[in-house]
Order: sequence, then C-alpha cells, then structure tokens
Amino acid sequence: MLTLLALGIAFWTLRDQQEINRSQLKINQAQLGLAKIENERYEQRYAARVSFWYADRAPDEVNTYPTFVIYNRSPVPIMRIHFEMAQVSVKPTPHVLYGGNLNAPPCSILTVRVLYDDYTSQPTAPAHDRPMSMRFLDTVGWWRITTVDSIQFGAVRAPVPLDEGDRPPIQIDPAFALREIPGTRQEAPDCGEGG
Repeated sequence: MLTLLALGIAFWTLRDQQEINRSQLKINQAQLGLAKIENERYEQRYAARVSFWYADRAPDEVNTYPTFVIYNRSPVPIMRIHFEMAQVSVKPTPHVLYGGNLNAPPCSILTVRVLYDDYTSQPTAPAHDRPMSMRFLDTVGWWRITTVDSIQFGAVRAPVPLDEGDRPPIQIDPAFALREIPGTRQEAPDCGEGG
C-alpha cells in the first residue's frame, strides 16, 4: 500500500515536472523570438533612419529627369547609393540600377537626379521612369528600402538587409548615373540614433 502511494506521488511529480518543462520551453522560445526582433532592430538602427521621395521639379526645368530627395537622418554615412528603376511602359518591366558612386554624409538631405549620360552628348532623361527601390551600404551592411503605393508622400517600407546575390555589382555602367544637384544639400534637423 505504501508502495502504491509512493508510486502515485512519483507519477504526479513527474506530470508536474513535465508541465513545468513545457512551460519553460515556451518561455525560452518567446525570449528567443524577442531577442531576434531586438537584434534585427539593432542592425536596422541606421538604415531605418533613411528615406527617399520624389522632389518637386523646378518650373524652368526643361528635361524631366526623375529627381529624388534622399533623407539620411542617421549618424553614419550611407554609401554606394543605387536606385533600382523600372520602365513602366514596357512589359515585362525591365529593371536597371542607376548610381553606385554617390554617398550621403551623416545627418544630410540630398537632392539627386537619375539620368542617362554616355559622355558623348548632353545627359538625357532615362527611359526608366519608376523607382522600385533604393539600395545603399551603411556601417552595418547593405540595405534596400522600397516604395509603397505613394512615394510622393515619402512612404517607404522598413529596410531589408540584402543577401550577397542581391547586392549591386561593384562595376556599374557609368552611363546610368545618379547625380547630386549642386547647391541643394541640407543638414537633417532630426538626426541621431533615437526615435
């Protein structure tokens, strides 16, 4: 009889310990998930403070070059900036990378033009007229930010880290240019790592 009682207590203790182990496993998995999110946010801390949108075109501008504002609110430079552009009038839509030699200093606002310049004549407006994404390198790694439905309002999605295969090539055709408009650079007023 005493043996049966001891066996019953051992069985209940085992069930309780298994329940505790299952609960601890769920807690550990939740903590790992939170640690992963925290790590992603830490890696994105600079890239998340970068955005871009269409700039207003000057009234006297003859060529309609796609013109964008790049807003770097991070305390680190963004380098090797590229715009992935698409030609909307062609199906399937071909994508071309413009840029590669443009850097934005920390805490800066740049106005840039996308243009085609083969250095044989005057630069021309590119056939690719719709931005798909902006790719850049910061002190953590390569990132891509993409446009949402309405780029004119500066709405961009969260930065996505680029895998090695998605990174822009080291050598890009220099004719597909991204040029800063002289005299338009400004200091970003809300620069830093926070908020």
